[in-house]
Amino acid sequence: MKSKKYFKWIFVSLIILIVLSLLILGVPDMNGKKIAAQHGIIHPATVAHRGASYWAPETTRPAYLLAMAMSPDYVEMDVQRTKDNVLIAFHDDTLERTTNVAEVYPDRQQDPIGKFTWAELQKLDTGTWFNQKFPERARPTFVGLPILKFEELVDIVTQGNSSTGLYVETKCPELYPGIEAEIVELLKQKGWITAQGQAARPIIFESFNLNSVKQFKQITPEIPRSYLMNAVMYRQQGMEKLQKDAQEFGHAVGSIAHPRIIGPAHKKGLLTYFYTINKSWQMRWLLLWGADGFFTDRPDLGLHFTRKVPKIDVRELWPKIGY
Repeated sequence: MKSKKYFKWIFVSLIILIVLSLLILGVPDMNGKKIAAQHGIIHPATVAHRGASYWAPETTRPAYLLAMAMSPDYVEMDVQRTKDNVLIAFHDDTLERTTNVAEVYPDRQQDPIGKFTWAELQKLDTGTWFNQKFPERARPTFVGLPILKFEELVDIVTQGNSSTGLYVETKCPELYPGIEAEIVELLKQKGWITAQGQAARPIIFESFNLNSVKQFKQITPEIPRSYLMNAVMYRQQGMEKLQKDAQEFGHAVGSIAHPRIIGPAHKKGLLTYFYTINKSWQMRWLLLWGADGFFTDRPDLGLHFTRKVPKIDVRELWPKIGY
């Protein structure tokens, strides 16, 4: 008798949970696959966020080589420009979090990227911080890692799995006028974009800056674009306005994780990508509710859910990539 009551309680609790989920989040919307097919976008997508940045220092050569060894659908990077007009891959608009700038340039540690030349940036170490913060994942080969040019990153992906695409974000583009055209020109030189402005391999451009998304639309209207959104933008502008802007100038939205935006986005013909998703339960939940992909520091885990890839043993990959 007790066991029957116990199972009845579990069943009732499950029904209540499902009902509450439907009331709060809405009905799961699975229309993203059709939208993705219309634009030639991989679906659902595991996007390696700054490379395999759980396992290696973000936006460094080993992070991207490791990601490529896993064959994600896209690799993501943030592009900025140095004082002497070199495009680099780096996330923060300042250097103090992930480099030793305080030691090398003690009076300039809070200066933006655009105040440094490429030669100056090459004197910085972008790997030691990772070893100090994550000793359980530390590797001697991370010490002294340099900042990457955007061009170098593109070469890593080009030479790797031919099916992996680029998810390119303009970081603080208001500080770097014309950076969108420079990114497109470099990708043309590398064979990723044809002379006619079409993608030769999968590419998505993205930015939190709506004007930057507009610029990409003007320069390469055939290549998909995503408008990134955060909590502050939601509070200030509201989901409806943000999605309308995304609908006018792009093909997708990138958002903090909340399944409630999926249905309204799909109705506007927009795909939904969520950041930064590193837990198994988060991945399961978002895909259950119709998410079209997610950015993750753990592409090894993401691919297990989006591509049904057997779990990857990262220890086996380090010797293969030379780290």
